[in-house]
Amino acid sequence: QSTWGLESHVVSSLRRLPPCLLPEPQPTPSMAAPVTHETLTDALIKLRSGHYDLETVRTLNVSHLGLKSMDGIRICPNVETLDLSRNRIPRLSDMAGLTRLTVLHLESNCIEDLRGMGTHPALTELYLGGNVISSIESLRVLATACPALQRLDLADLSGKLKNPVCETPAYFQSVVALLPGLKTLDGQRLKYAAVYKASAIRDLFPEGEGLDLPSSAQPWCPAGFWPPPPESTALPELELGSIRGLFSEADAAELRLRQAIAASRSAGQ
Repeated sequence: QSTWGLESHVVSSLRRLPPCLLPEPQPTPSMAAPVTHETLTDALIKLRSGHYDLETVRTLNVSHLGLKSMDGIRICPNVETLDLSRNRIPRLSDMAGLTRLTVLHLESNCIEDLRGMGTHPALTELYLGGNVISSIESLRVLATACPALQRLDLADLSGKLKNPVCETPAYFQSVVALLPGLKTLDGQRLKYAAVYKASAIRDLFPEGEGLDLPSSAQPWCPAGFWPPPPESTALPELELGSIRGLFSEADAAELRLRQAIAASRSAGQ
């Protein structure tokens, strides 16, 4: 049972890792080798899109292919919804010219930053959960590259697909300040969150009292609020003697009770 629990824990941990940190799948004698493609080709895009003329492609799903590069995507200049999730892509590339792109899925890749993003004036949804983006600074390019961005996912609601940047202090507030046009972050509607916060403040201060917040962090209690600890933690000898006396009285009372029970049983017989 303990071995099974350990195996389950290892499998669960591996599922949360970005694909680039997982070992390449090795085929067994009884199974065929998985079909992977390191780069996008004309033939692959035609196969996955069902279009011979690649300029007519509006929706393209090339997920789960083991891709290690985005090179070649420029041959679909009119693509609007692009799914490159669950590959092994380490960086963005070849995206210049995709001016009609509105939805981009890049979940579960190996992306560390967003250099090479290009300019996408129509992009409204960007999904990046399960990558290795580690700093707020890496997101700064989105402010100019995606001026119409309304939804950004760096983590999913379950918390399984997230980036290291999600653990940084004040992450949520920093992203909202960087991208004020966002309406949804990590699956949470920002408008509703703000309304709930304002409602909670009104409930706490119904008379319209203001919150007098300090400009910097302050200790909970002023200096000298708590009494100083005693110099010695040893109990005085007088108190120890009283405690010993109480224990002795308790032992004597227990002995008398046992004797009374035994006498009552003997009288009943």
